[in-house]
Amino acid sequence: NFKSKLIEWSQKERKEVNFNVVTEIGSGTNKQYIVEIKVDNDTCATGQDYSIKGAEKIAAEKAFATLHLEEYAY
Repeated sequence: NFKSKLIEWSQKERKEVNFNVVTEIGSGTNKQYIVEIKVDNDTCATGQDYSIKGAEKIAAEKAFATLHLEEYAY
């Protein structure tokens, strides 16, 4: 998955990667989470989903595109 590949890349390239929940929208079963990914303290991508794990997955996929890491995807 993109999250584990992003972490692998960051370790290889000696980059610091952080996944942070920045916002929770709604309540109960309609709660959504917005997660941002920071690479070396710069916001790289965000993702929004009904679970934190899902939001992290979406953000990681966007980060791959932003950082042009397609060769690490496979």
